[in-house]
Amino acid sequence: MKKQWRGLAIVMCLALLISVIASSDTIQASSGSTEEGYSWFVILPGDAKKAASMQKQLEKGKTPVELGLTSVKTEKQPLRSLSDIQKEDAKAQQTYDVKVDPPVQINKKWAPPRFQYDYISKQECLDNIEKSERDEGWIKNPYAWCRSKIVSYGWVKGKWPFRTVYGVEYRITEIGYGTNSEDKNKKEREVNFDYYIDDIYTTHSMMNGAKLKVDINCNALVHVEDCKESRSTPAIERTIAQWKNNNFGTKKLYSTPPPKTDSNPEQTGYMEFFTHQVMDPPRFPTRTVDSPKQKVRWDSADYMIVINPNQTFYNAGIFSNVKPVIHFSYNNPSVMKEQAQHIKDALEQPEKTYPYPGMGKTIPSTLTRLKDKELIRKNRKKSQRWCKRLAEAGTIPKPANSECDEFPFASTNQGSYTGSEYSVSVRYIDKDSNQAGGAWLGAWYAYDRILDGDAFDVEVEAPEKIATIQSEGQPQDGQDNRSSDNFTIGNIPPYATKLQWKIVDGPKDAKFDVMKDISFGVDETIFYDLTDGSETEIETSEDFYIARPENTDGESFTVEVYAIP
Repeated sequence: MKKQWRGLAIVMCLALLISVIASSDTIQASSGSTEEGYSWFVILPGDAKKAASMQKQLEKGKTPVELGLTSVKTEKQPLRSLSDIQKEDAKAQQTYDVKVDPPVQINKKWAPPRFQYDYISKQECLDNIEKSERDEGWIKNPYAWCRSKIVSYGWVKGKWPFRTVYGVEYRITEIGYGTNSEDKNKKEREVNFDYYIDDIYTTHSMMNGAKLKVDINCNALVHVEDCKESRSTPAIERTIAQWKNNNFGTKKLYSTPPPKTDSNPEQTGYMEFFTHQVMDPPRFPTRTVDSPKQKVRWDSADYMIVINPNQTFYNAGIFSNVKPVIHFSYNNPSVMKEQAQHIKDALEQPEKTYPYPGMGKTIPSTLTRLKDKELIRKNRKKSQRWCKRLAEAGTIPKPANSECDEFPFASTNQGSYTGSEYSVSVRYIDKDSNQAGGAWLGAWYAYDRILDGDAFDVEVEAPEKIATIQSEGQPQDGQDNRSSDNFTIGNIPPYATKLQWKIVDGPKDAKFDVMKDISFGVDETIFYDLTDGSETEIETSEDFYIARPENTDGESFTVEVYAIP
């Protein structure tokens, strides 16, 4: 009899469990707790550990709001003025490295390289997750954007610890491709996107039947023509099982230029884009989530021309929420060293520059492009007059085969005529250096789509001293190898590719090694047989020391270490 009652009880429990799972009427489509259960559909960080931590908190009853997660639908906003959007762009803090090859000399003239896109691969996006997981994503350059996030859908039944989670989790990686078109007959400005759904995890096999729709949508910001979605790349809806087999999707967004006007000669426009995702599981609430928004700027400027090589760029779509920075290098190519030195001196020691040297003189590092050819000519002529006057007075030297160079550049509103002559530096530099730098700057304007009035920063990639070490001429008392105290190699500028070691005091023929102090082990030799001017790979540590000095006759010496481009 007891066995019969036990069997009946088991049957009744199974029937009750089946009725609870099958009853869709009791499921609430809420992102917070209810008596029946609660659900969510949210975008988590791209870092897997951070995402896992938030996932656990969601499963234990935390709401998306409590965790600072948004799961709202993007609403269409009214059109705004072009000037308002441009002011927003000017406040961008994210910068990017310029990956343009240096100019080369062809037939005794300096020519910039041809334009090439430097897009982001999927793997590169994932390798830079600390950048790509940001809400706004990562802008590698104006034509390359990506974002990688983990997305979680869940519906929870019961109370902790007796609860059941019905969920789907996956990573969505989006890659954006801007354009700088050389097609004269193509009027549309466009950007393209690829997206991938990877690392899919389901808590129950039934969730493989959930439908996931993905699309990249846009909103026009200035003109109604700023946001158009190509019919050839519609939204994609697949079951989770199908996404596991085919994880790829693509999208094309474009703009037709508005009429050219005096107030908008470049036919500039803006749109914002976002990823729209809809999860529709069997028997559970359908949920929608939109990603944070990012901007694209459109333009059809008619002055993006590079003379040699002969390239004209007629229109573009770029990821504009980034600050343009042009870099001048000492070493790449070395012919530009004198111009780079001039810019470095102007920015770091303006009080020592001419004309009008003296304390309190400032020279800006943020400039704005000037397109007007007549004003550029006036900037250049005024600088040349200053160079001639200062050279004739013996104030500045005028070497053979040199030309007058000015900073800020003549092609900016901060030039010597259009700006303030009290915030300008002029000097004679090598003719090749001046012409190579000018060719590179002109090409960069076109390649990075710097419009008339656009702001950009100027930086110099110059050797930077990162350590000074005093060393004895022989190992210290009681030491077999060590001849100096520990020193630190760190704070390496991002453009540096090598370390350079210079002997600045003591025997110049000295030779030495660099070792690493290991507290509980045998010290390791990092660099061997260094001499004055030696270049090495970059290694960082707080525990380096100079060891085994030779050719010193027992004299102490001083070493300076530079990070070099």
